[in-house]
Amino acid sequence: QAEISSTISETYATETLTGLNSLGDGIKRAADGAGQIDDGLGRLQDGTGQAVDGINQLDSGATDLNEGAVQLDAGASELNSGAGELNDGARRLEDGAYQLSDGLITLKDGTTQLGDGAAQIDAGVQELTGTLIPILEQAQGIVTQVTPVIGTLRSLGLNDQAAQIESAISRIDPANPANIVNDLNRLRAGTAELSYNLNSPDAPYISGVNQLIDGSQQLASGSTELLDGTDRLLEGTGRLKDGTTQLADGTVRLKDGTTQLTDGGTQLA
Repeated sequence: QAEISSTISETYATETLTGLNSLGDGIKRAADGAGQIDDGLGRLQDGTGQAVDGINQLDSGATDLNEGAVQLDAGASELNSGAGELNDGARRLEDGAYQLSDGLITLKDGTTQLGDGAAQIDAGVQELTGTLIPILEQAQGIVTQVTPVIGTLRSLGLNDQAAQIESAISRIDPANPANIVNDLNRLRAGTAELSYNLNSPDAPYISGVNQLIDGSQQLASGSTELLDGTDRLLEGTGRLKDGTTQLADGTVRLKDGTTQLTDGGTQLA
């Protein structure tokens, strides 16, 4: 029995020693684990601080981005509005250019009609003066013969009769610049010049009208191209405005998200 008790005591002691050794190893491992946890918590705290700083920077950047997007959207609105006004002006310019071109064509048509009338008048004047001027030029030859008669009448006291004859022959007197032959020559030259100006393509007036028509047609064509360009510009600025509006809306949502991150980071810190 003593031997059995000794064996039991020895076994118990061995197991107790083994358990104590195991407990010591466990305590050591627990201490090592606690140290690792402490190191991990420190790194987690450092990482959390860095994350919070990053979130704050992201939130600040999102704020700046939102402000810039809002300004960009406002600028796009002004650009789109200006493009609309430019487009309206280009449309009015095109309308005016085509009205001018149509008006000049109407003017040319009217000029053609006037030219036809002027040519007919000139033909009649040329025919009339061609008949009258030679006759009147022959009549001018009697002025020198009648002049002494006027003097005789005055010497006889017939002043009224002398004045009447003198007035009559003054209209054909070659010495009088306003004599009827000169008047007819001026009339003939005037109708010829009028007919030329209203009919000849080389005449300054007709040439000028033709140049105006060509210029107005080029202006009308150019104004159409300008209008097409402003149409495309307006369409482009409209799409730009849509894009900047979407961008501004997106930055608002981004700012909301970064604000939530900031709040969460504050709670985490």
